[in-house]
Amino acid sequence: MLVGAFGEDAGWSARQRLLLERLRRIPQVSSAAIGGFPMRGTWTPPIIAAGQHGRTLASHASEDYFDTLGVALIRGRVFDRGATGGAERAAVISEATARRFWPNEDPLGKRFQLDMDFRGTLAEFEVIGVIRDVRFANLTRVDPAHVYLTGLTGPRAGAGGILLRLQGESRDALAAVRKTAGDFDPDLLPSLNLISVEDGPVRLQRSLARVYGMFALVLAALAVGLSGVGIYGVMSYLVSRRTKEIGICIALGATRARVLGALVADGLRPVTFGIAGGLAGAAALSSVLHATLVFPGSLDLFYGVPFYDPGLFLGLACFIAGIAALASAVPARRAFRVDPVTALRHE
Repeated sequence: MLVGAFGEDAGWSARQRLLLERLRRIPQVSSAAIGGFPMRGTWTPPIIAAGQHGRTLASHASEDYFDTLGVALIRGRVFDRGATGGAERAAVISEATARRFWPNEDPLGKRFQLDMDFRGTLAEFEVIGVIRDVRFANLTRVDPAHVYLTGLTGPRAGAGGILLRLQGESRDALAAVRKTAGDFDPDLLPSLNLISVEDGPVRLQRSLARVYGMFALVLAALAVGLSGVGIYGVMSYLVSRRTKEIGICIALGATRARVLGALVADGLRPVTFGIAGGLAGAAALSSVLHATLVFPGSLDLFYGVPFYDPGLFLGLACFIAGIAALASAVPARRAFRVDPVTALRHE
């Protein structure tokens, strides 16, 4: 179980380091680190890399941070314990960041700049490692770009808390953590919050995803149902007004199949233009909504579905066309049962 410990003093201080070392000695703690907590917010500084300007997710991380989170190292190395010198200017990046700024190149040793205070104060970093892509900011999408810095740099240094990977019985492990923290500093206990990743932010985001999904499903069902009822009513009314025309055609010897085909074709003609316009508008609106996903910290309410899904668009178009054809055929078949002489007198 992955747990985050947060107190009033969440900085990268010597006091927090001492607490971390004590927590590492607990048998129920398999790994511990300091850094950003998944899905509890991060920051998105402007980045300049390989001549490109953009935004990226950024987090601070200690030496055992990636082992604690269970994130695999792909290339290079992570931060060293007790590193000195230029360690504060080292950075680990995600695979997506490497693909975005250095495609088909080795990102190790590359340099980039971050606007640390959003006021143009640029700091330069060197890439020392590449880790696997994760869902750090939101459960709905893999981070489009993410850089991890040591806790020694920038105005947001120390943002986050202590992360613990616990083993064994969770209740006993949490009790041992609280006891160790209380022995270390009794004043820390009232403000100490132990938050499980699975039972905290992950469960919350899953619940929100279900709510959003059900809300979208209800709205989609209402929209499709109302459009189907509206089209059926209008087309049925228009065809029913042609009862006299149908009677004349039948009296002149036209076959019922030919008349029915003509009525359905006439009914589908305006619907076809409406479908084309609706598909174009839907694709345009979808592309605009997807454009908002460029920002690294935004939610992906489409859950990876492309802005133009051929299967969905084709299915909706066939549904509307089928409703229009049915609305044209039903009153026409009803009119066929009327005697042609009666149909000729129909007003």
